[in-house]
Amino acid sequence: MAIFLVLFLSSGCPQKLHPPDVPDKPQGPTQGFPNHPYFFSARTTDPDEDTVSYQFDWGDGNFSEWSGYVPSGQAESASYYWGTEGKYAVRCRGKDQHTWTDWSQPVLISIADDGSMFWEAGLGADAAGSVAMLGQGMVYTTIDGQVVSIGYSGQERWRVSLGGSINSTPAVAGDSIIYVSCQDSRIYALGTSGGERWSRLLGCSCSSPAIGPDAKIYLGGKDGKLYVLDPGGTIAWYFPAGDAIRCPVVLSADTVAIFGCDDGKVYAVGPDNRLRWSFTTEGKVRTSPALGADGTVYVGSGDRRLYAIGTDGHEFWHFDAQADVRGAPSVGPNGDVYFGSDDNVLYCLNREGNLVWQFVAAGYIRTGPCLADNGRVYFGCNDNHLYAVDSTGDLLWKVETDGPVIGAPVLDENGVIYFAGGAKAYAVSGSGILADSFWPTYRHDQKRTGRAD
Repeated sequence: MAIFLVLFLSSGCPQKLHPPDVPDKPQGPTQGFPNHPYFFSARTTDPDEDTVSYQFDWGDGNFSEWSGYVPSGQAESASYYWGTEGKYAVRCRGKDQHTWTDWSQPVLISIADDGSMFWEAGLGADAAGSVAMLGQGMVYTTIDGQVVSIGYSGQERWRVSLGGSINSTPAVAGDSIIYVSCQDSRIYALGTSGGERWSRLLGCSCSSPAIGPDAKIYLGGKDGKLYVLDPGGTIAWYFPAGDAIRCPVVLSADTVAIFGCDDGKVYAVGPDNRLRWSFTTEGKVRTSPALGADGTVYVGSGDRRLYAIGTDGHEFWHFDAQADVRGAPSVGPNGDVYFGSDDNVLYCLNREGNLVWQFVAAGYIRTGPCLADNGRVYFGCNDNHLYAVDSTGDLLWKVETDGPVIGAPVLDENGVIYFAGGAKAYAVSGSGILADSFWPTYRHDQKRTGRAD
């Protein structure tokens, strides 16, 4: 049997080596505080499937060490902190065993001390309500009928003009549809880029919308009706109250709609369009209620009181302020209740209705407080300031704005506070994330759904 040995020899041609691709722009925060570490990640691929290593340029003359080698296409991360305020361009480059890449496009991070301004952006007119969180940014409404989306870095993403003025807060659904009530007696449904999905003409102008677990939209009308719309905008049903409904509706976990009315009553209406209970105060109810984990309803009235109402409509307690209570309450992790009043005071009460502390500002407070997980309370005031107080009610700082801060702020995962004052949107350096409580901010969550989960 013949045996043939075939020897394949190298042709002697040099192997062609390819560098890795330039890494993508690093992923990481765009705002932060001095002396706090922040993580950034980047990713590249190698045409030859070689393993790759990464190095970061921190934008202040310092660089990370080269990372260990990882498979092509696998992201790598590194952390860094800056000791001084400023804006820094973070870049990344990669290498294989033979050569390295050019630097990536940078991501900018602004480093600022607690209470310092990151940026401000013009809205074109005074803000109409509270800011709502939308994807990679925020959405604002203005009194001249504009809806404006601004990104985390302060860049305007889009704006649209509706058919009339606005005096309400937008609500963002789970599918990122934005619902806005307008003074042209319509409610608008907008897409994530501001395009109109639909609009529905109602009998009057309405309050800020709430979004039910079944995606229905709930609005209070100045004609005294609670309107309930299907997700496509068709009116499913309505409930007649005794007078104009100017405050936004909130929804309990079992989809009971709870709202105040100019007739001085608080109503609870079930999803079957039947009245569950009503509670009578001695003044007009023009602020959005808040709910406790046990279903307790907290709501202010023009009779200078904050009420705690049970799930069957009976009063647990009330607290007497020195002026109308027009500020929406928030509820902390231990059941404490926070609210502002026209007497210029932010109050903190325990769950039994007893005063824990109070903070006196220089103007009336009608914004819902935003509660952080570290005990901080952020709230706006008619004196053209955003305030930060600690868990005992002591002032940490305040930031002056272009005009009255009438809406509640939003707090992101990096401790940055977004809000509007007058005709400008702002981002301010803060601390903490949204408190893990049943109702930690205006209208329950930072999308302003008004719905208890």
